[in-house]
Amino acid sequence: MREPWRPLALAAVLIVIVGAGVAGAQTLIVRNAPPGSTIELTFNAATTGPVETNAAGGATLTVKNPAATEKDARVVVDVCGKVRRVLLVERFAEPPAPAAGCDRKEIAGFFVVRRVTTFVLDVGRDSPMVWLRQGPAPAEWLTQTAEESTSQAPRTRRPSPKGLMLSGGGGFTTFRDVVFLACGNVQNCSGRTYDPSYTVSVSYWFTRFLGAEGSFIKPTKLSLSGSGDTFHFSSDFDPRIYTVVGKGGVPLGPVRFYGMGGMNYHEATLRTTNTIDDRTITVGDVTQTIVGGTQSFELKTRGWSWLFGAGFEAWVGRRAAIYAEVARVRIKGNAAGGGEGAIDDRSTFILVGARVHVGG
Repeated sequence: MREPWRPLALAAVLIVIVGAGVAGAQTLIVRNAPPGSTIELTFNAATTGPVETNAAGGATLTVKNPAATEKDARVVVDVCGKVRRVLLVERFAEPPAPAAGCDRKEIAGFFVVRRVTTFVLDVGRDSPMVWLRQGPAPAEWLTQTAEESTSQAPRTRRPSPKGLMLSGGGGFTTFRDVVFLACGNVQNCSGRTYDPSYTVSVSYWFTRFLGAEGSFIKPTKLSLSGSGDTFHFSSDFDPRIYTVVGKGGVPLGPVRFYGMGGMNYHEATLRTTNTIDDRTITVGDVTQTIVGGTQSFELKTRGWSWLFGAGFEAWVGRRAAIYAEVARVRIKGNAAGGGEGAIDDRSTFILVGARVHVGG
C-alpha cells in the first residue's frame, strides 16, 4: 500500500547572478524531511545519492557533473515510503514511470537550470512550490520554518522562451512623401498617407536575449486624386516590403522587450491615370473643340535600405503570446528593369498581433 503523502513544499525563484564567486555545481538542499529518510536526485538519467537525512530532516546533494548549458526543466517528486526521489526532466522529455507504491507530485511550469543552480526543497505543505537560486541559497531559506517559507515565497514567473516562433498581425503603415511624389505641384490634390497593413513573420531566439527575424509586410494600396482647370487624375501606390533583422531582448519573466535593426527590401508600383478634359476655344467667329484624352503611367521600383524599431511580447501561455512593435523604414530604390524614376521615402509601421512558439 502507498503511504500517505506527507505535505511537501517546494518553492522556487530565479535570480541571475553575474560575476565571480558563485557555486560551480547544481545542488539540492532538503529541509524538514522525515529524519532518517532517503533522498535521491535524478537529472538527465544520472542519479545523485542516495543520502540519508539528519536528525533535523535535512540533506544536501551535489551533482558531480552539472549540465554545461542552460536547460528548461520540469520538477517531479516521487514519495516512496521513506524515499524521496526528485527528478529534473528536460522540456518535452517524459520522466520514468513511478515505482510501485510511490506517490508522484509534479510542479507546474518549467524552470531554468544552469550549471550553478541551487534548489531548496522544504517539506511542509500539500502543494509543491519551487525555490531556485543561481548560486548559493540565502541563509534565510535554510532557517525559516515551513510556514514562513510558504508565506514569503515569491511567485515563479514563466520565462520568455527561446527557439522558433511564427507570428501574424496587422496595424497601420504611414508614408511621409507618397502624396508629394504623386501630386507634384498640383494644389488641388489629396489622399491618405496611411493605410491598414498585415504582416507575417518567422523568428528564432538563439538565447532569451538574442534573436533574428524575417517578415513580410503588406500595406493596402494608398489612393489619392487631384485636378486642375483642364485635367484630373488618380494614383495608386501599392508596396510590398520584406525585412531581415536582428533582435536584442530584455526578458522580464513572461514579457520580453526588444530592439531590432536590419535591412528591408521593397517592391512598389505607382500607377497614375491622367485625363485631359475636352476644351472649347473660339478663333474669330469659329468655335472649335479640342478633344482631350486619357493617359496611364506606371512606375515600378525595388531596392534595399535600412530599418530599426522596438517592441515587446507578452507570453500568456507556454505557446502563445501577443506582441506590439513600431519600426522606422527607409523605402529607397530605382525603376525596375532600368529606365528613369526612383523612390526615396520614409515609412513607419505600427503593428500588433499574435505569436506562437513552435518546437522545443
